Amino acid sequence: MSKVRIMTSKIYILVIVTLVFCAININNFVFATSGLSVTGPSIVVYGQDMIFTVRYDSNVSFISLSDGDIVLNGFSASSKTVSGSGNVRYVKLSNVRGSGSSNSITIAAGTGYINSVTKTSAITSNTFKIKTQSDIDNESTRPVSPSNNNQNNNTIQKPTTPPVNNTTNNNASTPNTEESKDNNVEKENQEENNNENNETENQNNEDKKEEESSEVTEEIVPNPNTGKIL
Repeated sequence: MSKVRIMTSKIYILVIVTLVFCAININNFVFATSGLSVTGPSIVVYGQDMIFTVRYDSNVSFISLSDGDIVLNGFSASSKTVSGSGNVRYVKLSNVRGSGSSNSITIAAGTGYINSVTKTSAITSNTFKIKTQSDIDNESTRPVSPSNNNQNNNTIQKPTTPPVNNTTNNNASTPNTEESKDNNVEKENQEENNNENNETENQNNEDKKEEESSEVTEEIVPNPNTGKIL
């Protein structure tokens, strides 16, 4: 009886181990991702080199990426070189030629194994533009569009009227006031001089009349001896 129980326990343990193993493998097959990512520049100058970075997930092993696993989409290059080690590899493309903005590269499937079981999937990089140096120079010197000018003009504040400077006005009016005072004083002095001259002239006229009157009186006084006018 005890032997039967021992055998039954062993069978249960074996079944549990088998189910766990199957669950792990099913998870790897069903939920496995591509296992890697590709990043690179968004713009490259015609005729120059460019470098992409290929990063494999930490659970990817047996990585074997070569230049034959790199596919160029929409452009060409003089050469393809792969460098790096471990889970990070670098793809250098020399003398890139082409145009447009829909260029990309594709890493072929099977360059590594996920959990040592599943091959990595193929993956394509983001698209990038190929431009000539003259295109880039023209874009950097291109004038601002009219819409931007209008927007800038709308944001410019109109100058406000400066406040009146009362101090300046007061200072400006001071010379006029002093000049007016000087004119009044001069006018008063002139009037006083005129009055003095008039008084002096009147006094002289009166003295002259008195002298003439005295002379006339002396001339018509009769001689007291003869009674005749001298």
